[in-house]
Amino acid sequence: MKLTPYVLLTLDTTEWESLSLSGCNFCSSVVSNAESYRSQGQHEVGGSVALKTTSVLEPTDTSVLVHMEGTEEPSRVVDEDGKTVKDLPVPNPLTLDVLMHYKNGKWKVRGVGVNE
Repeated sequence: MKLTPYVLLTLDTTEWESLSLSGCNFCSSVVSNAESYRSQGQHEVGGSVALKTTSVLEPTDTSVLVHMEGTEEPSRVVDEDGKTVKDLPVPNPLTLDVLMHYKNGKWKVRGVGVNE
């Protein structure tokens, strides 16, 4: 989750995509947002995530559900000149449930639920 602000700032989705399984709607939406920003000459600033607690639930050899609680800073979309195009408020506190699967020797994200 801490990678999300980096992706939306730099628009570099390489590492994000390497950690995501197909079918992860949240993962796909981050890539889509980055591609949309790139085509419009925009990117996001802010949005740092600070995790306070992380719990592993329902672990098996090939999957795990990770529950995370923390906060996320507000972010904003800016254009190439740094002018704010849109403010993006966020839910605080932030609660996430991340489903991960072990595939080809790596843990990858299969789904993310954001609880507001």
